[in-house]
Amino acid sequence: MSRLASMQCCWAALAAIASGCQLILPADEVRAPRVCSPDRWCWESPLPQGKTLYSVWAASSAEAWAVGAEGTILRWNGNGWAPFLSAADSALTLYGVWGSGPSDVWAVGQGGTVLRFRPQK
Repeated sequence: MSRLASMQCCWAALAAIASGCQLILPADEVRAPRVCSPDRWCWESPLPQGKTLYSVWAASSAEAWAVGAEGTILRWNGNGWAPFLSAADSALTLYGVWGSGPSDVWAVGQGGTVLRFRPQK
């Protein structure tokens, strides 16, 4: 897959996540390791996190954030999604994420939760 096609797939996945959909692909389009249902539908990256995601914000093609149910925070580094552990360790649902740039990202959610990511210098 070309880099452009890969980026288009990534942005399509972000759009699906932002709309509240769970992203799953047919088994023949997913590379190992796989977690698949009996009818051969498999989870794609992040493997499998399984929580509903409500919002995505991207600073660039190499920096994006997604937030969702039970305090889920995922960070995209240009190659894949990884869980991000907040110092708040909140189990409250996060409904929105936005930033002014890659070093100033905010997440908001249930019960007035407000989280801010600012990397240490």
